[in-house]
Amino acid sequence: CYCQSAKYDKIFKETSTTLLSSNPEQALRNTAYLYKISANNNERIKASMLRATLLRQNGMRNDAIEALKRADSLAVIDKNYNLQARVNGFLSTIYREYEIYSIGKTYLQKAIAASVKVEDKNEKYKFQGNLSQEKAYYDMSSSEYLKAIMNLKIGKQAFELCDSTIDKKFHIAVNDELIAKNYLLLNKVDLALSHFQLAEEELAKSEASDSPLKGFLYNGFGNVYAIKG
Repeated sequence: CYCQSAKYDKIFKETSTTLLSSNPEQALRNTAYLYKISANNNERIKASMLRATLLRQNGMRNDAIEALKRADSLAVIDKNYNLQARVNGFLSTIYREYEIYSIGKTYLQKAIAASVKVEDKNEKYKFQGNLSQEKAYYDMSSSEYLKAIMNLKIGKQAFELCDSTIDKKFHIAVNDELIAKNYLLLNKVDLALSHFQLAEEELAKSEASDSPLKGFLYNGFGNVYAIKG
C-alpha cells in the first residue's frame, strides 16, 4: 500500500543520508527492517545495496558481498539490467579493493554485459563511464598506466553523451583527475598538470564543487609542483 511505501522511503532516506555516518549500528538494523517491509524486489535490492555500503564501510567484506549477491539474484529474476549493472559493479569494486582481482574482473564483465542491455540511454552512458573507470583501476593495480588512460578517455566520451540530469561535469572531473594521476606515474608531468587543471575547472562547474575530490586535486597540484621545482 501507499502508506507502507511512504514508510519505506522515509526510513531509507534517513538511513542513507544521516544514520550511515552518525549511527551505523542503527542504520544496519534499519536495512534489515527495510528488507522485511519491501513491497517488491526493487525495494529489496535497494535495501541490500544500502546494507552492503554500510558493511563495506565497517570492513565487513564477506557480509557486504553476501548482501550484494542476494541483490544480484533478485535483479536477475526481475531482468532488471540497470540494477544488475550497479550490483555487479559494486561487487567488482569490493573484490578489487581487497586485491582479489580475478574474481573482481568476472563481476566487472557481468556489469558491462548488463549495462549494454540498459534501455535508458542516459543511464547506459553513465554506467559505461563508471565501468571504464573501474577497468582503469584494475589497469593501475597492474601498473598498466597507458591502458588506464585509454579506458578513462573512453569513459570520458561516455559521460559526455549524458544529458544534464546526471552531474556529468563531476564524473568527467573524476576521470580527468585519474588521467592526471596516471600521467604523473608515467613521469609525464606537463600532461598531468593539464588534466589536473581540467579536472579543477570541471569540478567548479559541477553540482558537487566542494566534494573531497577538491582535496585530491590540491594534492595532485602539490605533487606536480614538487617535481617541477
